[in-house]
Amino acid sequence: MKTPINWAQYIVENENQAISDIYSEHRSSFIGWVKNNSNCDEDTALDIFQVSIVILYENVIKGKVTELENVGSYLFRIGKNKLLEHYRIIKKSQHQEIDENVLLTKVLNGDSTNDNVELIEKIMSAVASLGHPCKTLLENFYFKNMSLEEIATEMNYKNSDTAKTKKFKCIQRLRKLYS
Repeated sequence: MKTPINWAQYIVENENQAISDIYSEHRSSFIGWVKNNSNCDEDTALDIFQVSIVILYENVIKGKVTELENVGSYLFRIGKNKLLEHYRIIKKSQHQEIDENVLLTKVLNGDSTNDNVELIEKIMSAVASLGHPCKTLLENFYFKNMSLEEIATEMNYKNSDTAKTKKFKCIQRLRKLYS
């Protein structure tokens, strides 16, 4: 294969052949690089490679990239960003952060299967340690299913927006206590 001077132009003029060339030229080195610089398996590395190829192609076709001498370097930069994104997603999914959905599904619905009893106990302990007004506000909202307007009236807040802000701050405190 003769190496084009400008890969972007080559992709625009002969996209099928250009993408095929890039794919075959860089597939094994890219996958090896991902596997060596992460603990990804072959399938994940291949997924990252393929997404990187698509992004490269789209950037050229949309005109974001018009001059591209070293397609491999550009492809690896995209791959590095995709790999970092992959790790952010994994980290976020592994970090069991308390939020309103966890409260709703685990505590308030009485879901106490063996795999989440400890979680429910931790949440309940954290809620109990909040003290007034947070404990009361969260109990009113989640346990009594009161609206923010009703909570504002009962707790003498200016309006429902104030109750919403206080609820947000209480959830933040609960997150800190929980983690």
